[in-house]
Amino acid sequence: MGPMDLSDVGYDAFLVNGQTESLLNANPGETIRIRLINAAASSYFNVEFAGEVMTIVASDGVDVEPIKVKRLRIALAETYDVIVKVPDSKAYELRATSEDGTGKASVFIGAGEKILAPNIPKPNLFLVDHSMHNMSGLDINMEMKFGKVMDHSMHSMPNRNMNKSAIIEYMTDYKSLRATRDTSLSSVAPTREVTLDLTGNMERYVWNFNEKTLRESDKILIKKGEVVSFILNNKTMMHHPIHLHGHFFRVLNGQGARSPLKHTVNVAPMEKVTIEFEANEEKDWFFHCHNLYHMKAGMARVVSYENTTRATPSILAKLAHDDWYLTGDIGSFFNMTYGMLRASNTRNAIEVEYDSNYKKEYDTEIIYARSITRFMDVYAGGNFEREGKEGKTKDTAIVGIKYMLPMLIESNLRINSMGRSQLSLSSDLQLTERNKFEWSWNTDKKYRVGLSYELNKMFLITSLYDSDFKWGAGIRIKF
Repeated sequence: MGPMDLSDVGYDAFLVNGQTESLLNANPGETIRIRLINAAASSYFNVEFAGEVMTIVASDGVDVEPIKVKRLRIALAETYDVIVKVPDSKAYELRATSEDGTGKASVFIGAGEKILAPNIPKPNLFLVDHSMHNMSGLDINMEMKFGKVMDHSMHSMPNRNMNKSAIIEYMTDYKSLRATRDTSLSSVAPTREVTLDLTGNMERYVWNFNEKTLRESDKILIKKGEVVSFILNNKTMMHHPIHLHGHFFRVLNGQGARSPLKHTVNVAPMEKVTIEFEANEEKDWFFHCHNLYHMKAGMARVVSYENTTRATPSILAKLAHDDWYLTGDIGSFFNMTYGMLRASNTRNAIEVEYDSNYKKEYDTEIIYARSITRFMDVYAGGNFEREGKEGKTKDTAIVGIKYMLPMLIESNLRINSMGRSQLSLSSDLQLTERNKFEWSWNTDKKYRVGLSYELNKMFLITSLYDSDFKWGAGIRIKF
């Protein structure tokens, strides 16, 4: 059976979210169709077949012109239908490897000697060139290995005359997807264009559209009969698989009238993707990033038809969260103890920091901070000190501004109730996979430097020097 003749090809196997099922009715020499579904919460997968190349015939359940690929990256919530040939006397592995290299799942197609798919190396995060902003760390390392850098642009020339026998080594984008029919929308219908910047803050772990979470801006209003375009402009360094309920949309990938239909589109870091659809379903539909942690943190909206059923406050209350999260960093050393506790939600934070030594000297600060932008917070609170042999105390009120400078250097300008101002700078640098260097300095000529070794995600061994408390070493707990 030729690759274009799909009428008699059924779905014989499913590889779903790292789970595998045995193939049924797979006879040697038979061509079978397999649906690949990424149902993970946060993982991208790279899929490869150890035998002949896979032929993609559908994306998100909608047929596309066949594409031959050796390796395919599949984003969260996406599906791809591929056809492969069952070998005569061997068992070829179909393997899905998580993009961070932490795990894999596979199924063997055929019977006999097992032939493994190639191993995909774990990405080296410290060799990532961030100027190549439209690739993940794994993409860069793999393409270095292949000896070339591939064009990931969504705005490349149409591939109408693409050689159908050509084989794509590693498919990571949509520029080769081409619908099997004309998907053009009405040219006379009213149009609506909505620009959505994909924004977020990794430090506070807040993700949103146009700098606002679902709780702060819940609806995108449209009208029945319109042709609606969403311009998705990713301003973060994370991939975002964007999913619209209730509609298939066209991904404008340079294929003109044959632009493919999908329900989920991956938007790469610092890239822009345009999708369009016909407003023909008068309901309220959830629209969100399908990385479920990003959705939970606020990257979502409700697409609502004007003058029709609206999402009720009770429904939105179930979808729109603004939970408080607690983080901390507590250390005990030969010369001192210190700690930081922080409770925060989307815009607000309460922070407690303290240093103390075994002479009962301490420096404690309690503040309330309000996030103004991704890079700037304003705060107010109090500072409480006890120092010297006499145990002299000094308590002051403080107000200030924190601003994140380039190279992730945090600046902190404050003034206290005695009229004294202070500027401080601090940063931490991840030197290797487990070694971290941290430093801080302020205009009162106080400073601290430290080198840590991470035993795991929670426990660290740290050696530090503090201008007040001198040398010390000990253990820290982070959560």
